[in-house]
Amino acid sequence: MSGTRGPIGGVRGPRVVSVNVGLPRAVPRGTDGDGGGAGGEVMTAIWKEPVAGRVAVRRGNLDGDRQADLVNHGGPDKAVYAYALEDLAWWAGELGRDVPVGAFGENLTIAGLDAAGVVVGERWSIGLARL
Repeated sequence: MSGTRGPIGGVRGPRVVSVNVGLPRAVPRGTDGDGGGAGGEVMTAIWKEPVAGRVAVRRGNLDGDRQADLVNHGGPDKAVYAYALEDLAWWAGELGRDVPVGAFGENLTIAGLDAAGVVVGERWSIGLARL
């Protein structure tokens, strides 16, 4: 089911809390049975930080945001990742610590979004962008 359903997920009320971007960086490869082998480094751009003001959405990503793995991330069909603020709060309760916006690599942190009701192929209008 595709098509435009409204401002965000067809529901009035959800709002963008933060826009988050990040650049790839090298991190030590884990040795805890993740299949990645011992030692070395891996490039990742999972860490995102909130930015102030408007951010342009381009065909491949957001201004100021990049992906390390261009096979599985980024591009015209995988450029913007949204996550519900309420889900961040749930994780904070589970972990017993603060979970800041951008912690799951999301570009958009949205409050009031029923993530269970989001449908693959939906198009959202946020500001002048149609995602």
